[in-house]
Amino acid sequence: MSGLKCLSHLISGLETKFSKSDSYRDFFVLLSSSCHIRIVFSEVFQMNFTFIINPHSGTRKNKLHLAKLIEQKASSDFEIKYTEYAGHASELAAKAVEDGCENIVAAGGDGTMNEVAGKIVGSNLNFGLIPIGSGNGFARSLGLPLNPEKALDVIFRTKIKRIDTGKINGLSFFAIAGIGFDAQVASQFQKSAIRGALPYFFISFKEFLKYSYPRYFINSPEKKFKINPLVITIANAAQFGNGAQIAPQADIQDGWLDVCILDKMSVFEAMKILPKMFTGKINQADPYSSYRSQTIEIESDLKDFIFHTDGEPHLAEKKVSIKIIPRSLNVITV
Repeated sequence: MSGLKCLSHLISGLETKFSKSDSYRDFFVLLSSSCHIRIVFSEVFQMNFTFIINPHSGTRKNKLHLAKLIEQKASSDFEIKYTEYAGHASELAAKAVEDGCENIVAAGGDGTMNEVAGKIVGSNLNFGLIPIGSGNGFARSLGLPLNPEKALDVIFRTKIKRIDTGKINGLSFFAIAGIGFDAQVASQFQKSAIRGALPYFFISFKEFLKYSYPRYFINSPEKKFKINPLVITIANAAQFGNGAQIAPQADIQDGWLDVCILDKMSVFEAMKILPKMFTGKINQADPYSSYRSQTIEIESDLKDFIFHTDGEPHLAEKKVSIKIIPRSLNVITV
């Protein structure tokens, strides 16, 4: 039987075997197998999507609206999963990878982003983000829309950018990792029941007043030195979140990490330079210095200390090892 006759004969029979939830790709795989013809899948075939939504990010109304928006805008197979506990986004992302989903989308803040993207890094799968968190530093650094509807439009257009990622003690980070004051704030903020910029500022002020400035030894191919800083930030992207740029010079595709240091300062000095962080001019402030590296080791006089990955705090014993992994994540972007 010729290929054209086979197509006409089989389509009516095969259609009955597939419901709306089945993918057209699977339909044509079976069709090509039955007819012994080769079908090349090109960009005209819609990819499938898994949306992993953190119900603790944003408002309940926004999340219900988001689910409806996905249903309205999706033109291909999709599923929506909701996280139920810390670390669940990572588990759901791993399952989506195992199931062969091509586009895995996190809806939440930088913590949810980190959990989901961490399971995709190093693969050819695509990571999407609907930023509905408190700070949304990664989304802001990439120029992604903060409006969920506009973010969905970007996701379903599926334009891909291959970006660098970082590793610190084996943990992935995508925007920034940090040691010192900002890590201490991240640890306290995680314990807070109230989210948003105002609680974050209040916690930051309280922690600033009692910060003890421990000593760190920084070792990289470019530099080796000891310092008692306020902040050591390892930046892959520009932002902490909420528009605060700690590394305005950072390029997420250049194959380098920016090591950014804020020296010890008074409350008056901190209030003076704070606006520069929101205007992209922090690198012009006197207490600020930075350099670029691909591998960094940071050791402390302390027995253990807190570091963070995209705002999620962790405990290190004595030291951390950090490296860049160039062009290691496909991100759906504008």
